[in-house]
Amino acid sequence: MKLRGKAKQRERARRRAAELQGAPLVMSQDRRQAMLRERGADLAVIVGREDECIEVLTQALELDPDDFRSRLGLSFVLMRLGDYERALPHYSEVMIEDGREAPAWRGEALRGCCVAMRINLDHPALGDWIFGARYIRPLMERAAKVVVEVPTKFRSMAHNWNDVVVVHEGDQMPDIDFEVTPMFMLPAFKTTLESIPPCPYITAPADRVEHWRQRLPRAGRRLVAIGWTSGGEPGCAQVAVGAACQSKEDSSSARCAVRERGKISTPRRCCATEHPVRPHSCR
Repeated sequence: MKLRGKAKQRERARRRAAELQGAPLVMSQDRRQAMLRERGADLAVIVGREDECIEVLTQALELDPDDFRSRLGLSFVLMRLGDYERALPHYSEVMIEDGREAPAWRGEALRGCCVAMRINLDHPALGDWIFGARYIRPLMERAAKVVVEVPTKFRSMAHNWNDVVVVHEGDQMPDIDFEVTPMFMLPAFKTTLESIPPCPYITAPADRVEHWRQRLPRAGRRLVAIGWTSGGEPGCAQVAVGAACQSKEDSSSARCAVRERGKISTPRRCCATEHPVRPHSCR
């Protein structure tokens, strides 16, 4: 059977992990550290081998405490296991950034203060910004005033927050006491599985919802949405295709449309869901 996508990646990771497990580690410290980091990265994508992955990445960090990839990978694996108490110190160490116009907020009390959620200029990933948006309302409960810096491509989402100061990307930032990047919200709030802010926290503009409802009438059919996007990187292919699929042939046509519009040589597999897709306000 020919493997595709994630299945192929996992199989390749299993093979490499097996090869590296039996490899002799009598070598230079740098080479050993690199080998442990590589093996840990492979194990991280294999469900069920988290304990082994943690052991390997811990060894890699003992050899090089400044290894960004190993520390970040270790934090992600621990979070996948729900062990936020051990994960957050590692995550914080690689995600913390100095503030640009005010001190970076690291979880201090915010009573009487103004805090801003800033766009990460080094890694302006739109998905990261949406992740941070989950914490805007909890931030409003702690601070006297909240400023949200909104990426240009997300201007239409500003309607979600009527009682915060919205600053669009490139505009001047008002006076603030602290600032925080979206991906540092997680450790700043000392997040646990029980304290993750609930959905919904973002809703689509009503006019856009109605536009797509008219353009893609369901008429009793299943709607399948296929999207490739990397909004933070210029020049990346961006495709958004809506298809009403009633059969495998319809699904195949949708894949061909994605390949043609996005110029992607190997499109992702498209499968119709068992139930019609309902509008969802939470990412």
